[in-house]
Amino acid sequence: MTMTSLRRRTALSLLLAGGAATTAAQGTPIRGGTLVANIVPEPQNLVGGIAISAPAVAISANIFDTLVEYGPDLSLNPGLAEAWEEADGGRTITFRLRQGVRWHDGAPFTAADVRFSLLELMQKVHPRGGAYYAQLR
Repeated sequence: MTMTSLRRRTALSLLLAGGAATTAAQGTPIRGGTLVANIVPEPQNLVGGIAISAPAVAISANIFDTLVEYGPDLSLNPGLAEAWEEADGGRTITFRLRQGVRWHDGAPFTAADVRFSLLELMQKVHPRGGAYYAQLR
């Protein structure tokens, strides 16, 4: 076992043991608070549209909102989209965006932002975006 893999296992063991002790002592999981995690290797960036390494995705998935989110049973739940409808045999999906969402600078979140994120960032910059998002228009 290398020193790096030993550190990873130790860090994971400490995180799991700490979480289990907290849960067992109180009987129910604690929501909120702070989790300190050792993410190895350190991500080059945290922009989910271009960072596809596991460490980057682990962090960015927790700091950026998405149109929909997966529930514990892998069902789709509302995120930035309040609702959605499928048409044309599932080939067209219309999302109704949540109102009142703002960017960090106060600008409103709009359909143009979604379009840019998917067609300009994900389709053109994401390493597998050309294949994953080829059918988007």
